[in-house]
Amino acid sequence: MDTVERQVKVVLTPTARDELSEIWVWNAKDRGILHADKYIEFLERSIATLSKKFEKGRLVGDHPNFRYIVMKRSSKGHGHIAVYEVDGNEVRVLHIFHTAQNWQSKISAA
Repeated sequence: MDTVERQVKVVLTPTARDELSEIWVWNAKDRGILHADKYIEFLERSIATLSKKFEKGRLVGDHPNFRYIVMKRSSKGHGHIAVYEVDGNEVRVLHIFHTAQNWQSKISAA
């Protein structure tokens, strides 16, 4: 029996888009424009996988409707976390945090 993989639309909220822009600016200043462009492409590709693999995200403790994925280019060092919610046939990316941030408290404060 074949199983059909459910695919949903991935939407970035204005807040998440602003956070991606801030990530690009920081990387461009610290590591150069080429690095910033490639890193944003990596993050966007990682987020796009949520269209088919949205259930793979881990649950956010105090918010049972929220999930998150960790996006790192390598097992060492830092990366970013995308916090999202699934609403019907749509994955809404709410925030993109640096892994060094205390993102859980920022979500709880919202």
